[in-house]
Amino acid sequence: MRAVKNSAVYSDFKRWYYTFCICVFTVIFGMIFAIKGCVNYNTDVSNSSSAIGSQINFGRSNATLTIKDIYTDEAHSVLIARIGGSASELSKLPYKGTDYDVILQNDNVQSQDGTTPVLFGRMGTDGDMFLVIPNPQNSVYTVGIINRNFINATNNSNNSNNNNVTNLTNPTTQSMSKLLSTYQTNRNKDNNNDNAVVQSDAYDTAFFRLSVNPAIDSDAYKPEVLPGTLLKDGQFDFEGFFNKVFKNNSLDSLNKEYQSLSRNREQIQKSMKEYQERLNVNSNDDDARQALNAQQKNLDDVNKKIEDTGAEITNYTNLTYSQDLFTNLQTRAYLLKSTK
Repeated sequence: MRAVKNSAVYSDFKRWYYTFCICVFTVIFGMIFAIKGCVNYNTDVSNSSSAIGSQINFGRSNATLTIKDIYTDEAHSVLIARIGGSASELSKLPYKGTDYDVILQNDNVQSQDGTTPVLFGRMGTDGDMFLVIPNPQNSVYTVGIINRNFINATNNSNNSNNNNVTNLTNPTTQSMSKLLSTYQTNRNKDNNNDNAVVQSDAYDTAFFRLSVNPAIDSDAYKPEVLPGTLLKDGQFDFEGFFNKVFKNNSLDSLNKEYQSLSRNREQIQKSMKEYQERLNVNSNDDDARQALNAQQKNLDDVNKKIEDTGAEITNYTNLTYSQDLFTNLQTRAYLLKSTK
């Protein structure tokens, strides 16, 4: 009898022990796969562009801008970043591209003098910023835009020690490497927000990444492919760039908005017809009367938006390219090699 009881206890203990071991091994393997997944994701992030919609910050100027879009052409002859922001944010920064230094880090770019051709500036005096990298490598670029003409007067006490700012009119490799080492990325994985900030108040610099072939397979990281080629006989086609990126894209967006507003107006008018018929049958239908009045207000608002959007479409249709839109450009970038 005692032997049977001991056998049952041993059997229960063995069952519990095996269950415990299985649970422990499951947790261990789960942690291994989770860590491996995080490592793989971080590797993909570092080998991709900063996500479209990411914010970049010029710390000293306290100016926050947004990567509005990334482009290449069918020949992959250029890689372009379009950077914009509100008028108030852009006004904190100089409009001339020559007031900025550009640094690039990509170990596959070859250079004899430590520089490489780029085009950086703003369209006109109040348009978006843009950076053009000709003949891009397939590997990722780390990009630094250094403002050398601080114009945003501020009472921020964190910026009071500006006498210690390194002179970057002719940046040395040492000063740029120190600057690059301060680059940190704070990524919110849920909304693809990639806030690139420089942790030192001594430099008014924004950093981001660009890649013509991002590791992350998502539209938020892929460059939009423009038709044709924008690099012809070594010369950048500014007029084609203007028409394809600024004019045509704006027209496409405005036309889509106009069509959406028109459909919205049709739906409002349909609803108003229904409420009017109810009132024709029953003039005491207060619910129908209130709904009709509300829809009339909506109709007035939509008609105003349609009118404004139509005017914008006309303005963009009549917009013509001018060389004056693309002047004062920075044409060289300082090239850095990684320390890995």
